[in-house]
Amino acid sequence: MKIISEFQDYYDCIRAYGADPKLLYIRKTSELEKQEPIDIGYSPPPPPSSSGNSIYRGFIAFCGKAYPLYLAPAMLKWKAFYSFDKLYQHIQERAKTAAADNAYHYKQYLKEISEPWPWKHYLGEEYLCQESWDRFCKTRKIDIDDAWFRKYKAPVFLYLEKRAVWRTREANITINPCLKDYNFASQVDPFQAYQQIAMYVGNNLVTQMDPDPYISDELRAHSAGFDKWSFRKKKE
Repeated sequence: MKIISEFQDYYDCIRAYGADPKLLYIRKTSELEKQEPIDIGYSPPPPPSSSGNSIYRGFIAFCGKAYPLYLAPAMLKWKAFYSFDKLYQHIQERAKTAAADNAYHYKQYLKEISEPWPWKHYLGEEYLCQESWDRFCKTRKIDIDDAWFRKYKAPVFLYLEKRAVWRTREANITINPCLKDYNFASQVDPFQAYQQIAMYVGNNLVTQMDPDPYISDELRAHSAGFDKWSFRKKKE
């Protein structure tokens, strides 16, 4: 698979082992803001209200599968977490090492996600805690219809929901994100990632035009084994 891109991703090294030059993946990143939310079954439980816009929830859609994640600030960048345990450990560390103002907020997060909240999110979802995460893992949707990937013309996209504004939900979608920025190798190793993308681009995302049913008389004659001299009288 030949990749045309402005950045290097963690699975690009697999091309050194050989690639099909006829298979092309144009890995161009684009951002779509304030999009309609995708079915809620793919995203993990919403963070507590005190987290404000500092913790996002969503998922990485990768070759027909959904990988739920949280995106939280870590020093000068954002960091992806694919489980409740990892996110909890990160918040614990930030509560100890962050500046006083931020440390207070992280301590509030810890308090809120350490036990179930007495009320639910206005959409009927349980706020994030160990119990709600466990229930989500048992019932979550994994497979995503190919129609979503065809819509964005990409084998990968990132879906993130910011904190819901009163009675509304909005999402930001990144088409063809750089997966190494989200530590996606912890979910799919480089070899499998490259192989799955190549197969998905070469099969699920192929758009083939229906063949033209019209066949000319000349082509029909050739297909039957005749040529231009078959019905002509040869000169004496």
